[in-house]
Amino acid sequence: ICTVDAFDKHFDPAIIAINAASAALHLVNLPWAGPMGAVRVRTGGVIGDNIGYDIVTGGGASANRYISLKGLSMTVAGLGQGRVTMIEAGASEAPDSMIMEALELAQPEIEARIELQEELKEQVMKEAAESAVGAAFS
Repeated sequence: ICTVDAFDKHFDPAIIAINAASAALHLVNLPWAGPMGAVRVRTGGVIGDNIGYDIVTGGGASANRYISLKGLSMTVAGLGQGRVTMIEAGASEAPDSMIMEALELAQPEIEARIELQEELKEQVMKEAAESAVGAAFS
């Protein structure tokens, strides 16, 4: 459970909470299918054939402001390698192609969040091993 202690309307804590919970679980030796990453993909709408996407990693204005005519705000979480575990979306007249493109844009960002968690675990394990060796020779 992630608890929000402070909120300022400019930062949506949902994405940060998903990634933080995944990192915490990844650092302990529990059986689970993670790590996982999460991002929000949103549009301000469609102008002709051009769709403007914005990848949100935790900061930014409330997603609800970005759902306009033919707009989309989608939270995507996954295990990497194209394995999506959760999609939560709000949309107004969003065509299927927009949703598929948003999912495709989310994948490399999810991979980046997972890679950060892997690096964090590697660093924590390295420091724990060095501390254990240091303590054994003290």
